[in-house]
Amino acid sequence: MRTPHKMISTAASWLALGLLLAGCGGAAAPGAPAALLISPSRDSVITVGQPVAVAGTVSGAAIRTVDIYVDDRKFATVANKNESLNQFIVNVQWTADLAGSHLVQLRGLDEKGSVVAQSENVIVTVKPATAAPTAVIVVTTVITVVAPTPSGAQASAVPTAAGTPAPGAGPTTAPTPTKAPVNQITVTNDFARVRNGPSTANKEMGQLTVNQTAEVKGKSADSLWWQIAFAQGEAGLGWVFGELVQFKGDAALVPVATGAAPPTAAPAAPTAAPTAAPTIAPTVKP
Repeated sequence: MRTPHKMISTAASWLALGLLLAGCGGAAAPGAPAALLISPSRDSVITVGQPVAVAGTVSGAAIRTVDIYVDDRKFATVANKNESLNQFIVNVQWTADLAGSHLVQLRGLDEKGSVVAQSENVIVTVKPATAAPTAVIVVTTVITVVAPTPSGAQASAVPTAAGTPAPGAGPTTAPTPTKAPVNQITVTNDFARVRNGPSTANKEMGQLTVNQTAEVKGKSADSLWWQIAFAQGEAGLGWVFGELVQFKGDAALVPVATGAAPPTAAPAAPTAAPTAAPTIAPTVKP
């Protein structure tokens, strides 16, 4: 895997080559919008927390600003245009904080905010950061309490309750309570998006990567989604799609829960009912 220093140096080299081609006639014709994403390259693989250079060029007479998008969300904006070359030079750093597949793209906007040029979507795969295992030391303290043995007179004077062993019969072992099984899911896909409700239209709050587990708190009415304990979610809860995970436990004991409703489109304005044409009573001559 390439180190961050090497990836940023490579991006700077490609960006310098792009500027050289632009000066030698390799760029698009003056006024023709064009966007070129040089870094990151296709199918790049990095780890969570690793900085990556997002570099490229966007040219066009109508372009006023350039937006950098990651997963269809605006990450940064470049507003400094080289008027002599009629071109924007993009060179910013992006650090992924979630594992999974991410899309990076450059978009050139005109003065009205409309997209007039955009680069191809480049897929970047982000792997989870590997943390060194930490040793866990468990200390167990055992306290033994010895009750005094009553004398013969005291033993005969104290009545024994029903079901209570008589003195001298030996200690009894208290039954050990059984712990209810924990229902949980394990992610089987490369990653699973965690949303605030059981629908793909609901807001995404984060992701779980392959082999990660979470405790199940509820399920949707159609049993297609699982409600899980998720620290970054609203009230510490989130929803994942059932086909991306493996369930372990007793699904019949999982209660049906409700999440946030997905956003809905605004209702159309009501239309006025047609007004019937007035009728004119006939004139009756006396």
